[in-house]
Amino acid sequence: MNSLKRSSDAREIAHGIGEVLAPVLEPRASSLELHAAREVAQMLALEGLDQLLAALEPHADLPWPRELEAVLDRLRRNVRRCVEQGDVEVLRGSDAEFAALAGEVRALEWSPAGASGARAVHSVRIADALAELPIDARDPDAVSVARLTAPVAAALRAAIEWLSGPGGPRRALDLDLDDDVLEVACRVSDPAGIRAAHAVLATVGGQIGPRPGEPARSGRWMVRVPVVTARTRYLMIDQGGAQLALPWSAVLRVLMAPADEIERAARAHDAPLLLPLVPLSGSAAERPLVLLASGLLRGLFAVDRLIWRLTAEPHATREPGPAGLERAVRTQEGDVYWVVEPARLLAPLPLPPLIDVATKRERIEEPPAEVPTQVAPARHVLSAIEVTPLPRPVTHAAPEAKPEPLAPEPPAPARSTRPRALIIEDSIMARVFLTRMLDARGFETVGAAGAADGQRELARGGWALVCADVELPDVRGGEWLRTLAGRVTGETPVVALVRDRHDRDLAAAAGISRMLRKPFDESELIGLLAQLPGRAGSDG
Repeated sequence: MNSLKRSSDAREIAHGIGEVLAPVLEPRASSLELHAAREVAQMLALEGLDQLLAALEPHADLPWPRELEAVLDRLRRNVRRCVEQGDVEVLRGSDAEFAALAGEVRALEWSPAGASGARAVHSVRIADALAELPIDARDPDAVSVARLTAPVAAALRAAIEWLSGPGGPRRALDLDLDDDVLEVACRVSDPAGIRAAHAVLATVGGQIGPRPGEPARSGRWMVRVPVVTARTRYLMIDQGGAQLALPWSAVLRVLMAPADEIERAARAHDAPLLLPLVPLSGSAAERPLVLLASGLLRGLFAVDRLIWRLTAEPHATREPGPAGLERAVRTQEGDVYWVVEPARLLAPLPLPPLIDVATKRERIEEPPAEVPTQVAPARHVLSAIEVTPLPRPVTHAAPEAKPEPLAPEPPAPARSTRPRALIIEDSIMARVFLTRMLDARGFETVGAAGAADGQRELARGGWALVCADVELPDVRGGEWLRTLAGRVTGETPVVALVRDRHDRDLAAAAGISRMLRKPFDESELIGLLAQLPGRAGSDG
């Protein structure tokens, strides 16, 4: 009887999935229908299907371009088999294929919507563009299927060759890919090639500059190029009541900073504070800061509110824009934003000092260390940026001929008397919401976007509370939680941030009994804090 019930339940679930996906497979699908389908894919942990639906989202509310018909037909066949057999495992078995299809969709560049429809352009696999070069990708599977338009691929290869010099890269290129931007971290072996690399990247909207948080003299620089996207994406913001849009490919990072420490943030990131286009409104306790880049230039842009990343199309308007802005875009929801051109905003800034060509070249060309240099993941696949509480300033020692032990970190300022909470969560919005809720309960919070970042913060010690997501970009749930439980010592409470029963089971198996369900509910958080030893958060 139980087996019959399970079979009936499975068939009902399969039919339900078919009903949710049916509108997506019609000649035209709405944003709401795609969003509902993605929620089902996420609930069933069908990551490849979720990636494919995400890749289709930019074409929502319009007739599907003819170039997508083959992809949609393959998806239709799989969904039909799932419904006919009454078994969700049909889709699970095809999930790798869905992920590959998502790569195919992202490999197409589309003209703006219009009577002529969409068009495909020639593209090149990232692996082919960087053939014969040493590569260390954070997500090898994504890089293996992702593609760049031919001009972008050519510019990227030329820039890396300019930076590396005649001998080519002496260390592996660190690749990080998201929906819109490919980042390549490389060591500059030929400083004379920096300006040439900048010039060639500028032709395709690419950028080059010192890696965020590191001085130019470190020799480790970041090359960023836009990957093929369906429509231009922007970071939408409010500033002084004006709605502004920053091109997504120019956004390096977003910081949540106390209003009275914005100047310190600018110094810590070696980026000048840009004048707002519209005076900021009110006296907020904290403000979002956007780290913008255009070529070798970068600066911090203070805003009142982040609305988040949205796709948008050009919009003709006769209304005068703030501060002389001339171009506007309209989102699918009908909201109009004025476009801020980063190159124009950063144009008055002087170029940063380049690496000293006379610096000991043998240091730049030294063989790889025993432990390869790697950058901890700072983003999840959908976000291109990191939102964290304001980091403490880091003092970079001048390069020495031999590595010296790190000096002990200076004592924390006397103001840090509040209990400290560490939030390890790759979802930017979830991290911001939980940060504010804990701050209201008296905690000083520090955020980390991945397990590697989180473990480094854990090593600093002094934590009154550690909150960790179950699934992170650089680790899997069960393994990660067991590692975390082993690293946290003493009486520090650990709270697992869970979405569903599966997450709860993983946390319980790792020995973590305290859990907080997402999306976060403040009353649930207050109840959880009240149960902690000493009620550390109750004095806020």
